[in-house]
Amino acid sequence: MRSHRLPALTSLAPVFLLAVFTLSQLTSCAMPKVLVPRQITAAEVEPGTYSVICYRNLAVGRLTTVAFLDREGDAYTIEPQTASYTYSVSKGLPADAALRLAEQFVRTMPAYTSTEIKAIRLPAGNLLGYEVRPIYQPFVYGDAGDVLDISYFLRPENKISVWIRLKNRIDRGGDNDDDVSRR
Repeated sequence: MRSHRLPALTSLAPVFLLAVFTLSQLTSCAMPKVLVPRQITAAEVEPGTYSVICYRNLAVGRLTTVAFLDREGDAYTIEPQTASYTYSVSKGLPADAALRLAEQFVRTMPAYTSTEIKAIRLPAGNLLGYEVRPIYQPFVYGDAGDVLDISYFLRPENKISVWIRLKNRIDRGGDNDDDVSRR
């Protein structure tokens, strides 16, 4: 007597193979990887040549001010995901001059108190560059003066996509103008 279960299993084989193939294709797609920067001191900035990207989006208030040092000579490029008129780039600067330019840029903000520097690295530890952000007086904006929500994504084409926005609490406040004298 033959079992009728064997033909049922063989008819499921193509479906199973298709499912395995589809799953393998989905997981092998080059999805962007999230990079998490780590806070450092100015003394820890590595020597080298950098491009300085100074970003300020006046359309949402001057609070969206930040600078990036993009290490030159590597295979990666830091790119803010925004209109090109919201940032400027200065290329070929040594580390000390690049950091000085970035710090001068973020210090121009009202309610500025200090600068925070973060190293942006690949998961393997290779340095890509730095983020230089202003920290504001906490009694003005709260959250210990940190108002920016910045995300980094490693794209397949060796691009580091940077998304910059105000934190939701600040954004929902409806007052993105940072003129402290009017508060």
